[in-house]
This record gives sequence, structure tokens and C-alpha cells, in this order.
Amino acid sequence: MRYFVPVICALFLLSCKGKERLPVQFYEEEVCVWVERGEVLVEGIYYFRNRTHTAKRMRLFYPFPIDSLHEFPYEIEVEGTPFETAEDGVTYDVIIDSMGVAESTVRYKQRIFTNCAKYILMTARRWKEPIEEARFVVSLPEDFSNVNISYEPDSIIKKEERTFYYINEHNLFPDRDIDIVWKLAGREKMTIYK
Repeated sequence: MRYFVPVICALFLLSCKGKERLPVQFYEEEVCVWVERGEVLVEGIYYFRNRTHTAKRMRLFYPFPIDSLHEFPYEIEVEGTPFETAEDGVTYDVIIDSMGVAESTVRYKQRIFTNCAKYILMTARRWKEPIEEARFVVSLPEDFSNVNISYEPDSIIKKEERTFYYINEHNLFPDRDIDIVWKLAGREKMTIYK
């Protein structure tokens, strides 16, 4: 019997291996993707929770979708903190008090040369657990037709010559980015803005 308890403890620890939680949790995000002809504006608010009794300074990497049709953003703001640019994103620090929460707001404007935009979501998997609450609003001019978004909207509202797509996800462990594709009214082929 005296060997029974250590064996149970060892089995429990083995079953937990690979499931250990990070000291800081990325638990919520609110993102607005505002699409115009030839550019996209993104504003995201990101929430972090420190699970430890020690204040944490975290160096975060914020990626941008960069390719031949999506330029590096021409305007970037990380609210309240300096940032450094990298080839495909920015890095900046977030400080979280012990057992506290912190939020980070990032805004950027990016030129696009096609009828598609992307918001990178897959990098959230690096946090090793789902985002508890993720809310997205995608807004396009009302003359953009055949809109396809890689996440199913919960609701669609038209107002002030724009269409707003609302996406709410709970316990999101993303398996894809948010891709937005559209056509301009009266055009059959994809437009290249250059």
C-alpha cells in the first residue's frame, strides 16, 4: 500500500506532461478590421493575465501579413509603449503586475493590392491554450460583393454605406487566420490596385 500513493502521483504527473500552463495567459481579444479600396486598417485590443505572484515583463511579437499584395504597414501604433520593427511585424513589451491583468492596443494601416485582406490569428496557438473570448468586426464598403470570410459571422449589419460582419468565438484555439475576400460591384475578375 505504501507504494500505491507514489505510483498514482507519478501517473498523474505523466498525464499532465505537455499540458502545463504558461505563467501568462492571453485570454481575450477584440479586433476591428476596416477594409477600404487599396488599404486595410486594423485595431486590436489584447488582454493578458499573470498567473504568478511575481510581476512579469513580456516581449511580444505582433505579426503582419506581408507578401507581394500586402505591403508592410505604413502606419503603426502600439498604445503607450515603444516598439521595434522586424521584417514581418513589431516587438514590444507588456508589463503585468503579480496576479494582475494588462491590455495592449495595436493599430496599423496597410496598403493592399488585391481584393483580399488577412488578419493573422494562427500565432495565438503559441500561447498553448484557447483564447477565452475573441470578438472580431470586419467592415467593408457596401459595394463590395460576394464577401467571403474564413470564420462564419454571427451577424451582419448594414449601415452608413458599409457592411459590418460580427464574429464571436469562445475558447478559440485557431486553426486558420481570418481571410477576407470580396468582389467590387460589377466586376467579375479580381482587381489589382497598383
